[in-house]
Amino acid sequence: KLSRILVKIGYNLKIIPIEEISYFYSENKMVYAQTAERSYPTDFTLDELEDVLEKQFFFRANRQFIIQLGYITNINTSPYYKVKMQFQTHEEITISRERVKDFKDWLV
Repeated sequence: KLSRILVKIGYNLKIIPIEEISYFYSENKMVYAQTAERSYPTDFTLDELEDVLEKQFFFRANRQFIIQLGYITNINTSPYYKVKMQFQTHEEITISRERVKDFKDWLV
């Protein structure tokens, strides 16, 4: 399983331990890793990440987000499941309707 990712910042490479990433998200055909510092572009697709991340800690919330359990700060269940994450730049991440049951199972 993936324990760290390598990201490119200008002409520099940075190693980010996977436990520092609160979530991954897709935007404009790029996938970013969000940390406390900032978001970093990655060379992965969300589908590739879903295959290599530890399922016990990471969950594919919808087509745009993979979230890490330890960084969830709030879960609102009305009327849709919405998750608030640490370091979140987006308002809330909605769990897709088809994944709500899997999400609830994943939480316990």
